[in-house]
Amino acid sequence: MLQFILDHLATLLVGLAVAALLALSLCAMRRDKKKHAHEGGCGGGCCGCPYAGKCHGK
Repeated sequence: MLQFILDHLATLLVGLAVAALLALSLCAMRRDKKKHAHEGGCGGGCCGCPYAGKCHGK
């Protein structure tokens, strides 16, 4: 088992790095979704939005 790990160490490290980046990305997306939940999903681009006057109280 140890020999297998030593033989494939680079592949395992790259795989762990990719998994870590994926986890960080998912956490950031979840945090942003919670942060912007009160906005109802609008990105703040009110141009052409039928609810522009209602959601931001202009």
